[in-house]
Amino acid sequence: MPAAWIAPTIDGYEDDFFEWQGTVCLSWPSLSVPTTMQRASRPVAALRFGFSRVREFCLRLDPDPKAGRPAFAGTTLDLSFRVAERTHRLSVELDDRGDLRRADLLAAAAQEEPRPRPSKARAAARKILELTVPFEEVGLAPGLHAGLLVRLGTPEEGLELREIDLRVPSFDPKDRSWSAL
Repeated sequence: MPAAWIAPTIDGYEDDFFEWQGTVCLSWPSLSVPTTMQRASRPVAALRFGFSRVREFCLRLDPDPKAGRPAFAGTTLDLSFRVAERTHRLSVELDDRGDLRRADLLAAAAQEEPRPRPSKARAAARKILELTVPFEEVGLAPGLHAGLLVRLGTPEEGLELREIDLRVPSFDPKDRSWSAL
């Protein structure tokens, strides 16, 4: 669980050392799905996530420095939040500069094709990819457990990362437990 609330500026840069301080950081070995053929390159070096005081889920992807192309430019990002028996999907598309082209929520009615509706998600990719999405759009709430599945699509290939277990912290200061070592 993240150790602090964060308030990142969604611009594709780490503007301040403390901007993503206190988030959960997962490196490539924790994210990659084992396959019979190992990838020659890894597009993601690390994934960070946390939560803001204004009830947003915050995600950061750091590119592998050896990837050799502009970080995440022209990428599509598909986030699936599994909360209880329901899955909420967010589809994000970045243009060739790394600016947000579109962000859609995909909710499916019974036995119908998913119907996209606009999302209030914000995203940008320059040196890193940063994204925020309001809790209510993806079914999150304080105290809930959820699973997060991230799929990246680039002009060259698609990549699905290992599912991440999330626990949304409570926003009530009385519910926080603190310790000093």
